Amino acid sequence: MNPNELPSVPPLPGGIGEPVFNEPWEASAFAIAVSLNQAGLFTWNEWVECLSNEIKEAEAAHHESDEGHYYHTWFAALEKLIVAKKVLDKKSIDSKQHYFRENPVPHDHDAKREPVAIAPRVV
Repeated sequence: MNPNELPSVPPLPGGIGEPVFNEPWEASAFAIAVSLNQAGLFTWNEWVECLSNEIKEAEAAHHESDEGHYYHTWFAALEKLIVAKKVLDKKSIDSKQHYFRENPVPHDHDAKREPVAIAPRVV
């Protein structure tokens, strides 16, 4: 592969006019990757390569497209990249995942935090 070429990635889930994010956590997954890239923890080329590899692995394991789990794949790729870059270790990630599974956020529909910012506000 030419070093100036970016690896191809499949299109985002959803069709034209359909939402890209079906659930709030999917937008969070996207925002986390963008924020970590903007903080300089990895390059966008590194991210695209890691995500592409994760998608290929998921497709090979399921012998079909894994579009229904696109953002699960996104999180798996992000986890691998931040461990590889020594941002966090696997044990810390697993510990947090366990904590959140055991202590779910209450669903009383009152916002307890600021919305996730995906792109800078244009004023």
